[in-house]
Amino acid sequence: MPKTFMIKLEEIQPSQLYISSEKLNEVMKTIDPTKPDAIEPIPIKKLGNKTIFVDGHTRAFAAYLLSLPIIPVYWED
Repeated sequence: MPKTFMIKLEEIQPSQLYISSEKLNEVMKTIDPTKPDAIEPIPIKKLGNKTIFVDGHTRAFAAYLLSLPIIPVYWED
């Protein structure tokens, strides 16, 4: 398992334009806003000078809607 760390949500650029509202509703039920570190870590990569999501856009958007300032991530190889 890659090393995970917490990062500010605002520092990551989405790379996917759409998410499923049904999937978002399900994810929202599973996230405890008092425990942002309990979210399944989201893979990120560097693209030029930006950090982007490789996957986990629904989890990231749910975290945004819940006003979570930080989320768990890991560097994707």
